[in-house]
Amino acid sequence: LNPYDRLALIRTGASWELPWRLTWPGACNSDIGALDHLSILRRWHTRWRAEICGIDLDTLELAVYQPPRDENTSLAAALESVLYCQDSWHGSLDDRATHMQGHCGGLWWD
Repeated sequence: LNPYDRLALIRTGASWELPWRLTWPGACNSDIGALDHLSILRRWHTRWRAEICGIDLDTLELAVYQPPRDENTSLAAALESVLYCQDSWHGSLDDRATHMQGHCGGLWWD
């Protein structure tokens, strides 16, 4: 079951530009603005080839084509993802690091 009911094509050089181009308010309750998203998502794209594959009112879905593979890099990535989006993970940092070795999945802000 697909939670998205609309499709939009937006011309952009890279998917990490979407929140900025859309002036996406998805994380406004966390004081994260469009330029913050731009910086973080560009970094993740550069490091792990992360691409936005879905965007909703308060959710980003990411596909990660080169996820971190070693324990230290995975832990650092997990910490960064939790600091960026605290609402999307409620387990331990070790569990998040293991999860990130496979893919990043959804980021959700309350």
